[in-house]
Amino acid sequence: MNLLIDERETKENLLSHTRIFNADNLLKNALNAMITSVIILNKYRQIVFANQFFLKWLDIKNLDSVVGVRPGEAFNCIYPCDLDLGCGNTEFCSQCGAKAAIMEAIHGNSSTKECRITRKLNNELSALDLRIHSNPFQYGVEEFTIFTCVDISNEKRRKVLERVFFHDILNLAGGLQGYTNLLLRQDDPVKSSNYKQIISKITEGLIEEINSHRDLLHAENKDLSISKTRINTIMFLRQLYEAYKNNPAANEKDIVISPLSENISFISDISLLRRVIGNMIKNALEAISKGNSVTIGAKQYDNGILFWVHNPTYIPKDNQIQIFKRSFSTKANNRGVGTYSMQLFTEEYLKGKVYFESKEKEGTTFMAWYPFEI
Repeated sequence: MNLLIDERETKENLLSHTRIFNADNLLKNALNAMITSVIILNKYRQIVFANQFFLKWLDIKNLDSVVGVRPGEAFNCIYPCDLDLGCGNTEFCSQCGAKAAIMEAIHGNSSTKECRITRKLNNELSALDLRIHSNPFQYGVEEFTIFTCVDISNEKRRKVLERVFFHDILNLAGGLQGYTNLLLRQDDPVKSSNYKQIISKITEGLIEEINSHRDLLHAENKDLSISKTRINTIMFLRQLYEAYKNNPAANEKDIVISPLSENISFISDISLLRRVIGNMIKNALEAISKGNSVTIGAKQYDNGILFWVHNPTYIPKDNQIQIFKRSFSTKANNRGVGTYSMQLFTEEYLKGKVYFESKEKEGTTFMAWYPFEI
């Protein structure tokens, strides 16, 4: 079946398909009795019927509101909604599990996939992890797809946060144990003093990591409070340098404060800001090989402050288009909330914008822009 990328059914045919399912009381009642979200799609991936569970779940007033739209549009997925290209037509859609499952059903095969959707409602971002099942379905002479979706966000979120939390905490605790053992065996007062300083820094990092995960949980639950303070950009960058120069990821790697950085004073939440830019630095350190460096900087830009973190490593295109999705990671499966938390803290609480550029010759630069005062 060869369909144009955004070809859609005529309004007349859409309404006739909807009337088919509304008129079949046995089928309609069976679908509405289900305690999972079910929608029926035509060959153009448009909704022709949705059960009551689906409508209530997404707070949709009536079936007419979604007839003719595609699943991503019904979910208010940020990509088709922001780019006005329609669900399934952006570069981000090439990695979408929902689209893949639907296309398999359109070609006659049942399919089960997982799908991450970043939604935007009332200018607020939220994330959904879904388990999608699609199945080809023939009604009379017409061919449709039955599309069911189960929200597994809590399950995925819990697993990812647990993996990341324990991974980071164990790394820091392991370093703390190692240097404590060295200190206990050390008679040289100079070396002992150095070990004590390192232990103090690791302990600070351990507390910071626990607070970071606590803040992420509060942010997702919409109950994170903001604490405003005046921040000096150069002092802030120096504090980040000191905080991350002894991070395990910085072993035989350098952190450089860009000479192009400007000394600017502004008002924001320094704790959340440290979470965002700190995550950028940590991710950049993990991305580069030994002997390379990460460059950090800040300057005034567009009535606000622009922070940047650059590293020489290129992110493949397939990874780029998923980079801010919760539980996606270019690293091991014990990662996956760093970039998501950057976007969540920045856009939901600090009223800024986070984005990145990655090119094969230039490497990768993550940027975060913030207004002068939140």
